[in-house]
Amino acid sequence: MLGRARKLLTSRVKRLLLPPAAKAEARRDREERLFDDPGPEAAVRFGGRWLARAQDRSKSADGGVARHFSLTTGWAPSYPETTGYIVPTVLALADNHDDADMARRGERMLSWLERIQMPDGAYQGGVVGVAHPVPVVFNTGQILIGLACGASRLGGRFADAMLRHGASWRRPRRRLTTNMPCMRFAT
Repeated sequence: MLGRARKLLTSRVKRLLLPPAAKAEARRDREERLFDDPGPEAAVRFGGRWLARAQDRSKSADGGVARHFSLTTGWAPSYPETTGYIVPTVLALADNHDDADMARRGERMLSWLERIQMPDGAYQGGVVGVAHPVPVVFNTGQILIGLACGASRLGGRFADAMLRHGASWRRPRRRLTTNMPCMRFAT
């Protein structure tokens, strides 16, 4: 009982601390009826716009995609891991919809990923800008997916970054091959 009361009080206090625009949005969510299904094409278009907004409004403003959005703190700094696996989606949107803006966005993401690669070829965990970045295998793998997609669509320089550094930094422990399940993805 006390736990429920504490949760209720905490949620009300959090609601009071929301910025006015967030309160207005929450009110609209409560009062308006649910929208009709816009269909798959519109949903893909809206998703692409959301990804573009997340790139444009990233707190670090560096070409990467924001880690998250919060009603209380706004857009977070760019997050290497998610930017890496967003690249194939953005480039597919560019190809499938003949969208030059999405193509430029994908290339900007890839260029940013090249710039933040650690000297040993790995990629850090967490958001950019931390004092002592730590290399993370999973994040590096997600970024390699983006670099592979970039290399297949845009050519050489992204292949160089992928092969020279990212794919070899953990080589002594395990040899990566292209037939491993983690290296296959849909484009």
